[in-house]
Amino acid sequence: MNRTKAGKAILTFVLVIFPVINVLADWNRTHLFNPAWHPHARFHAAVMSLIVWSVSAIAIWVLWRRSIEPELGIKVASLISLTLWTPFLYATYLVPGS
Repeated sequence: MNRTKAGKAILTFVLVIFPVINVLADWNRTHLFNPAWHPHARFHAAVMSLIVWSVSAIAIWVLWRRSIEPELGIKVASLISLTLWTPFLYATYLVPGS
């Protein structure tokens, strides 16, 4: 496997694992199906999940599609991965107590 395909495989793993973690962490009785949660909060959790799944799928498509600019697909998929993962590093600073 060449270096480009190895990088694409790693990015694909990251883009696939995020929606999987989302389902495991949020689609249960403690989060999305928690009757104590306000319906509006559950709505936002469901919408965010759908956004994560859709954006991840689009990023995987951009990454692996045939193109005259394959480097652009790698860059876009990398930026999408960063936008999905990095908010976990600073969200608590934006919304204290979250």
